[in-house]
Amino acid sequence: MILLAAVPLSALITGGVLRSIGASRRAAVWATVVATLATVIAVLAVLLTFLFECASDGGSGPEAWPWSPREQLCDSSNSPVVLGMLALLFVPTALVILGTWLRLRGRPALGWIAYAGLLATPALSGFYVAALPVYEVDEYPILHTPLLRVARGSEPPRVCYAYGIVGERSGDTRHCIELERTPRALRLTNAYDEGETVFDLEEAGKNLTQEGLPVEPGATGIDGLVVTRAYTLPVAEAREGAREPGG
Repeated sequence: MILLAAVPLSALITGGVLRSIGASRRAAVWATVVATLATVIAVLAVLLTFLFECASDGGSGPEAWPWSPREQLCDSSNSPVVLGMLALLFVPTALVILGTWLRLRGRPALGWIAYAGLLATPALSGFYVAALPVYEVDEYPILHTPLLRVARGSEPPRVCYAYGIVGERSGDTRHCIELERTPRALRLTNAYDEGETVFDLEEAGKNLTQEGLPVEPGATGIDGLVVTRAYTLPVAEAREGAREPGG
């Protein structure tokens, strides 16, 4: 919808702002025409960039974690990454208004420099996408390999994760979380449960990685699993009374 609305919005904003700051009707009309044409070009450039990244093999590929900003460009319609891309549609409007205002203020050279920025409009979306980070699976560390200590007595469920690149040695420290004693947390088990426990804990680890370390109390992104406390432990202590679920 923003793609469709960008062109008329550009015309309305350009004409309205310039008339409000004292531009003549003629100057406002010409500036509006320029801003509209430049915005059409920006819309086409953004649309082609989306198509190239999301409907072809031009994207970052399946070997990237889903919270990579470049992955979110295609997988999340309301992510900050997508909103940043759509914001590029209004760069031509801003440049035209700035250039016209500078000319009205008696600074024509600076005004033409602002207008010259319109020449970069077709390339902005490509530069933007190229600058987005890609967190590749074999290069980006995450919280993985959960060790579960099930709830017992007054002790809450505890999960300790290795932090590092999956498949490589992850050091001698584990990042541990204690969970609120919800019905879901109390059902966590080290016995075989058709993979439900291990799946939920692995997904929780990925979600917590996305939020960044150190882990903060709060939601894990998995319904019924809520962090009440987070800390680190040596591997030997993390393994006491705990093991990898699913056995």
